[in-house]
Amino acid sequence: MQSQIPDSPILNYSNSSLEILYVAKAEDIQLLHYSVSKSIKNTINEIKCVTVIVPDSDQSRVKDSLRHITFPINVIPESLVVDSDVVELIKLKKPDRFGWILQQVLVAQYILNSNSKNILVVDADTVIINPQAWVGDDGVQILLPTYELHAPYYDFFQSKSAKYPVPQFSFVSHHMLIQTDIFKEVFGIWNGSVRKALNDALDYAAVGENSPFDLKYEIYAQYLIKNYSQLIKFVKWANLSQPVADFPYILGSENRIVELSKDYNSISFHHWNAA
Repeated sequence: MQSQIPDSPILNYSNSSLEILYVAKAEDIQLLHYSVSKSIKNTINEIKCVTVIVPDSDQSRVKDSLRHITFPINVIPESLVVDSDVVELIKLKKPDRFGWILQQVLVAQYILNSNSKNILVVDADTVIINPQAWVGDDGVQILLPTYELHAPYYDFFQSKSAKYPVPQFSFVSHHMLIQTDIFKEVFGIWNGSVRKALNDALDYAAVGENSPFDLKYEIYAQYLIKNYSQLIKFVKWANLSQPVADFPYILGSENRIVELSKDYNSISFHHWNAA
């Protein structure tokens, strides 16, 4: 059976290194080990470093769980990335979505503070199973269009800047290459302040809206499409969503992963996917 997944459209990548970034917690430990291992294995670009941001109380446990991965991994506490007043702002205004929003803020703040030119952000519940070159020497990168256009995301972006398009695609792909210089341009709307962006987003959010904004993937991808379309190569998303309880069965067999890689680029083991 021949693979249905196209080869990477990025051909010249010898000088394009990247950092891999995760936000995780202790309950992600078993799956995180697989995810980090596969991200390292299936990234064709040179990997500069791997960073995992975790709650302060989970740092030792997560670091210990990743010790058998031969590639050096930097496990850092959340308190080194975001200030306590940002955490309290989320708790005050959107406590029911605290973890989901904090993850976005941690990713955004880390990228804004980073010296890495390129950062591959990967959700802790997602495993990349096909080799990929994410960005080329010319700055051309891949994006993986997804299916769900969630209007509140784009309403917020367009309310803040004319540099956002009427969306044709969504990009909540569970992993994304982000060029830090462009990401910093995005947050120039708020003078580089994630706190200001978060405050605006929380104020704009409709009461009762469960997913009112995205400060991680969509805020970057939509800006890239509008302002840097020449730097984009689209790749089929090809993500398989599975119940988290199934990951030992699926990931426990290398032959099973090889078979799945003929049709999929990644697998996400979502807690909400219970069947």
